[in-house]
Amino acid sequence: MKIGEISYTHVNARQILFDDIIVLNSNATFYGIDKNTGAIKWLKDEFGLFNGDGIFTSENYNNEIIAVNYVGPIARVIKINPKTGKTIWEKIKEGGQAESIHFYRDILYFVDRGSGFLNAFDLNTGERLWKIQSPDEEVFSGYGGIAIIPSQDNNCGKLIVSTFVNTYCFKTER
Repeated sequence: MKIGEISYTHVNARQILFDDIIVLNSNATFYGIDKNTGAIKWLKDEFGLFNGDGIFTSENYNNEIIAVNYVGPIARVIKINPKTGKTIWEKIKEGGQAESIHFYRDILYFVDRGSGFLNAFDLNTGERLWKIQSPDEEVFSGYGGIAIIPSQDNNCGKLIVSTFVNTYCFKTER
């Protein structure tokens, strides 16, 4: 993909569209690109290029970028303004390596592929709410082993999480 003066770059994850801004993660850099002109509006490049620190699993949640390291030695969860590229909040050494991330009632859920722990973060404050280890001898599967069943009322929903042996049901935080 050609971006500005960069001849070609490898895109690490699917692009996310926010109104007129396309956000993509490539070579340890987040880019905010004007979808109409292709001009780079902002870039965020404070991540380590060669250690995998800047490769993220990211999604649009309430018109903000929520990203968790996909690989690399630094566990990071970050919330970014897609219009400016500015960090809203960031938690270092509290995240993990997320294959997929899930949201329910302003809570981020994911399994760290490295440790196998199930994590929950409040998306308004960035506070880690819990980090749960599997009840059995296996670790939770970070490869798509989560499903959220929404509540039919104002009660908590259900979080279904699998290890390689068993499946567990937890209440969501809200």
